Amino acid sequence: RYFAETYNITLVKGFTGDSISVLLNDSVLIDQRINKEPFTFEVKRFAEQSALMIVDQATDKLSLFELSEKGGNYRFEKEDNEVKLLAQED
Repeated sequence: RYFAETYNITLVKGFTGDSISVLLNDSVLIDQRINKEPFTFEVKRFAEQSALMIVDQATDKLSLFELSEKGGNYRFEKEDNEVKLLAQED
């Protein structure tokens, strides 16, 4: 099955200097140290349901977010080791 939707992911604030992994379902999208913010990337939807996981490699802390089947823009910030999804923009 083909999906036309895309996800635009932006790490807005609090990630600079962190080594993180970003996964969509079981696929690794990013596995690197974040050198600048905002850090933005795009990924095409490839499954019925999409779960985005952000893993802090220093602590192995996992933050899990369900993404819409309509695609969209997702912005995240990290504060006090807590990753938060910011209000979605259309």
